[in-house]
Amino acid sequence: MTPCRVVHNCPDSTYTLGNYTDGRYCLKVIPKWSDDTEMVITNPYEMANQYCLDQTGGYLASIHSAAENNAINALQKKLDATSTGAMICLVANSSTITDTDEIYWLDGTDVSYTNYGANFTSDSFTYTLLTTNGQWQSVFDPTGSMFKYIACKKSATATLSPIY
Repeated sequence: MTPCRVVHNCPDSTYTLGNYTDGRYCLKVIPKWSDDTEMVITNPYEMANQYCLDQTGGYLASIHSAAENNAINALQKKLDATSTGAMICLVANSSTITDTDEIYWLDGTDVSYTNYGANFTSDSFTYTLLTTNGQWQSVFDPTGSMFKYIACKKSATATLSPIY
């Protein structure tokens, strides 16, 4: 039997490959749709999730470790260190958040890591931003006008290569 090694890859060099606690992923922060684009989906996070799929083949990023949080933050800072932040897929059961039990990742994964700033609770919630200081912020913005970037994530492709 020929020994093999697993090689993980992203679709191209515009993605960042990372090995995180929940797997190997390709990360990419992209500019959101243009401001004159009609929101065909009424929730900004659902529109952003679809936009990630259309533009990258991935989905809005869920974050499960400080390393993953730092990697996405570094990517957004390369684009614009002064932006309000990049949308991530942490959403809430209602428009009011008083406890972490009321939030969940849109992709269905467990909320095993959070990085909220001092003001976690929100009287009016629409989506979550990863701000350029690396902390998360709950935002009320039904029109999706407060953010400029979307954090996207997709599973890395694994291939077996024989070792000779």
